[in-house]
Amino acid sequence: GKSGTEYFHHQIKLLEKNYKDPNKMTIIFMDKKKRDIVFDDTRTREEFFQTVSQIKHIHKSEKDVKTVSVFCCTWNMGEVEPVSDIIHLFDDQGDHICGYSNQAKVAHDIYAIGSQEANITEKDWVNLIKRALGHKHPSVQYNLVGSQTLAGIRIVVLVKSDHINKVSNPEYSLVKTGVGGMVGNKGAVAVSFAFGSTNMAFVSCHLAARAERKLKRNQMYQDISRQLNLGRKSKFSSFDLPLRFDHLFWLGDLNYRLDCEYREVLERIKVGDYNGLMKYDQLKAQQMQGNVFYDFKEGEINFPPSYRYKRGSRDDYVYIKYKTTGNVHNVPSYCDRILLHSLPQLKQTQTGYFSNLQYKASDHAPVIATYQVSTRLQYVSSKNTDVENENDDSLKIRFPILQAKIKTNSPDRFCVKFFSYLLEGTPTSKPAPRVLAEYNEELSSF
Repeated sequence: GKSGTEYFHHQIKLLEKNYKDPNKMTIIFMDKKKRDIVFDDTRTREEFFQTVSQIKHIHKSEKDVKTVSVFCCTWNMGEVEPVSDIIHLFDDQGDHICGYSNQAKVAHDIYAIGSQEANITEKDWVNLIKRALGHKHPSVQYNLVGSQTLAGIRIVVLVKSDHINKVSNPEYSLVKTGVGGMVGNKGAVAVSFAFGSTNMAFVSCHLAARAERKLKRNQMYQDISRQLNLGRKSKFSSFDLPLRFDHLFWLGDLNYRLDCEYREVLERIKVGDYNGLMKYDQLKAQQMQGNVFYDFKEGEINFPPSYRYKRGSRDDYVYIKYKTTGNVHNVPSYCDRILLHSLPQLKQTQTGYFSNLQYKASDHAPVIATYQVSTRLQYVSSKNTDVENENDDSLKIRFPILQAKIKTNSPDRFCVKFFSYLLEGTPTSKPAPRVLAEYNEELSSF
């Protein structure tokens, strides 16, 4: 730096890029002190980042973490205060587990617990989770990455203490989608952070109820996706939330219902025909039409609908909900869901998807999903045996095919803009017609 101060690689814990200022970077030292550096341009910042990362990579004493295990839970708590011991909420196997799990008794690297209609303070809930994990995995310690609350909607994310040095850039956001967008009974909360060089986000949401409001739920999802102020929004403001993160975990009471007769649902539940219920599932139908959760993945559902159980039981469902405004009929449905969106080239394996029938005070059963997801290495090696010309230091990106979903009837021609912190400016392709074959020819000359 200009001050002439010297720093050694073993003193640096992490390099933290500033996504609001592409020329700025923060150095975090082992003693937790920080120093901000502003570069002349983005290219210089990237060169510095790669150089320091390479030095640390050469002299590192620990192995890179290539995959992490993630435990996600969504639980509509029904405005009932939880029991004092929730250790069984983190079970992977047992008579109270319905579904599949390939990672029994694993102490996961990351735990994310989303809740709706919670009737407990954020502080007490975090302490209850940490205490339960401590009893479940006594040899492992967990640190709180962050939590966020909107009325009864909450998200809590914890990471193994062994990995806490890899966590940076924590951010928190919320969106109200209740009446007029002003009420917090419906909406979403989120926590995001960088795990090394891998950007992750966790969203917990509560969407509009009742079977006939699926279009309202679709709109709420779109509003949340655009309005959550997380990640690289300063430069990628026109991008929806899934494109700002390497891995985006979305959990919550999505409230999508089964468009099926009550008796048929009960008959299929009785014989365990959960796959047969999926053809009636509103969320699956809306996904197939490209209206919501585009390119999100969800594991196979092999457990009974998580709503609406009779409180105190996990054997019976309640069809009629009595309200002062009129009775509401509720077909048992998969309201509580967990989905994952990952960017290309990043692997994801869902190792479990199940409901937990241990806790019966709410009319919802907790739903859990577990994953193994790949991470990016902070240092990217420049060695490449496939380079056509060793003396050519330029980077070429070739698109064999590009598919675009046009949501407007005009204009007849369109272009593609390329956004990246590694690019100087915003390269734009030549205007091309809507016909894909002709467009490919235009793109090849870009």
